[in-house]
Amino acid sequence: MFFLPPLAAGLLAGLMWARAKRRPYRPPDLRHIWLAPLAFLPQLAPSQWPGLSDEAAAAALLTSHALLLVFALLNWRAPGMTIVIAGVICNLAVMSANGGFMPISPQTAERLRGERDF
Repeated sequence: MFFLPPLAAGLLAGLMWARAKRRPYRPPDLRHIWLAPLAFLPQLAPSQWPGLSDEAAAAALLTSHALLLVFALLNWRAPGMTIVIAGVICNLAVMSANGGFMPISPQTAERLRGERDF
């Protein structure tokens, strides 16, 4: 669900660009497209298994980003993919420095949530 708005925005931008250039819309030719949904699957683990250890959850999230980076690198010539590569590398760097979580650990988030009345 999180990825739906950016996908819709990208499609809309592509359609508008094609229309402005008076050309038919052609989606980019992406190779190994199966890696994109595969990269999303490990992100489901922390949300679907509440008893999952923090280490396992962090490993799942880092694995997800690593798979996304492989997909992006395999398609680096596609329009906008260099921006995706830069973003994934930045996320991986921050997550790796933070024990696999972004931007703060689950314990810190829980502590902050407990200190505020929502």
